[in-house]
Amino acid sequence: MSYLLPDGPEKGGFSNSKFANWFVKFDEQKLRPFLIRNYTIENVILQDVLNDLISKEFDAADPEEMEAHIEEVSQVTRRMSVANQEIIKRKKLNETNRSSGGRFLDTSGRDG
Repeated sequence: MSYLLPDGPEKGGFSNSKFANWFVKFDEQKLRPFLIRNYTIENVILQDVLNDLISKEFDAADPEEMEAHIEEVSQVTRRMSVANQEIIKRKKLNETNRSSGGRFLDTSGRDG
């Protein structure tokens, strides 16, 4: 259903109302992308995972546990970096399409 309600709304509760369902969709599809630079649901979920990892307690005296924790954080930050690069590529492609009147510019050098 939604990043905000991953298990779905409660039956009979406010979160199951038509207004709440409409607002969740409006928020995720219109408000957040407009207000937050480089917003995607995937990026938000990765940020939540990163926040959970950073706040997770571990034994700093145990080098193996500390190394495993650092590796987990590194993997998530790499995934976030790749996701952000994809967003930037899509934005550049959209700008190119807009400036060319909606036609995609073929820069591969191939005819056709």
